[in-house]
Amino acid sequence: MRNAILVGTPNTGSTFAVEDLVNGHQLSRFFPYYPPAVLGTMPSVYQLLPRPQDGRVVDTVTGESLDFYDVRTWMERGWGLANRGDASDLEELLPATANEEQRYWVAVDHLRNCLAQAKAFHQALDSPAESPAGTSLHLIVGTSLKTPSVLASDVGNNVVRRQSEEPGDNTTTVRSALGPMQYGNPIISWTTIGEVSANHRKLTSDPDFTTRMLELLMEPRRTTSEDVHFP
Repeated sequence: MRNAILVGTPNTGSTFAVEDLVNGHQLSRFFPYYPPAVLGTMPSVYQLLPRPQDGRVVDTVTGESLDFYDVRTWMERGWGLANRGDASDLEELLPATANEEQRYWVAVDHLRNCLAQAKAFHQALDSPAESPAGTSLHLIVGTSLKTPSVLASDVGNNVVRRQSEEPGDNTTTVRSALGPMQYGNPIISWTTIGEVSANHRKLTSDPDFTTRMLELLMEPRRTTSEDVHFP
């Protein structure tokens, strides 16, 4: 492969994954609402979680970063599958399990497994690695929109609220797109980083994106990252 081009990829996760797992999600009024209990059954959603060490979800009172790899955090705050208020959804998802308490613990066990898998997935992604020989890595990222970056939560309250924002595309922050950092620099050896002024869903339809893609696909092969700059 000569060029690998990543577009608006949340390489260190997104707070939207937390919001979806806690609040549920409805893409638009033309699509059904997916409650937290349903989204919580999908392991891939947990893989989009940000990293706890990055301080993306904090306690409202103490300001301390929450370890949401730990299932106890979800149980203490009534998040997702650990929300006892979602008993009716769990009954629909687990019709063969007659007892409400048993359904709750089946859900918590699934949650625990999903979190463990997500943690292992993140550790693998965040490990430094060399690019394949002859392959250039290019990033195109939205930089002009305020993007939720930190959420706050109270113990015993299954609500998360947005606390701060950063530049991004309204879904992926620039910092997440750049990937894990080490000594102030991304561990991913980007050959180029291009900026687009569009929201996440419209990145690929933006004229600047089209121009940038044509430049990357038609220019001679690059083998160094000397011209890279961080947005």
